[in-house]
Formats: sequence, structure tokens, C-alpha cells
Amino acid sequence: MTEFQDQLKNSRERDKKEFLTSPKFAEIRTLYRGNFEKITELIRRYGRRQAIEDIANLAETTFRPSIYENLLFLQEINGAIRDQDLTLDDF
Repeated sequence: MTEFQDQLKNSRERDKKEFLTSPKFAEIRTLYRGNFEKITELIRRYGRRQAIEDIANLAETTFRPSIYENLLFLQEINGAIRDQDLTLDDF
């Protein structure tokens, strides 16, 4: 692995850890866990960025803004799901 690939891998691991442990993402984490198969299919079908709008539509309106506020971060989480680096077992 090149140094750049190592940096990308380390960044993804940090993002996964933050997503899975931070109280800031508790509601979003619950949404992802409860709809994991549906979200995985949305990511496959529309890509990691485009799927976020559909994922937000699965959420209660009270925390939809949180999804959009964390758009770039969730793109990375969706990439990890797409690449099977983040699975339902991780939750």
C-alpha cells in the first residue's frame, strides 16, 4: 500500500469509529441500523452522495437537518457501506 492509501484507510477507520461511538450521530446511527438493507440498496443504486436525500426521507423530520449538516461525513460512511468496510454487524 502506498502512503496515500494508508492515509485513506486510516481516515475511513476514524470516520467509522466516530460514526459508531459519537453521541452526535446516535439518531442517524439508529436510522442506519434499522434500515441497513434499504440504505445499502440506495447506495448501490444511486451512489454514496445521491443516496443521502433518500436516506433523509427515511428519517423523522426532527433530525433530517442533522443528516444534511453532516452531508460530507455521511458520504464517507456511505462509501464504507458500499465497500463493505462497514456492515450491520459493526453496529
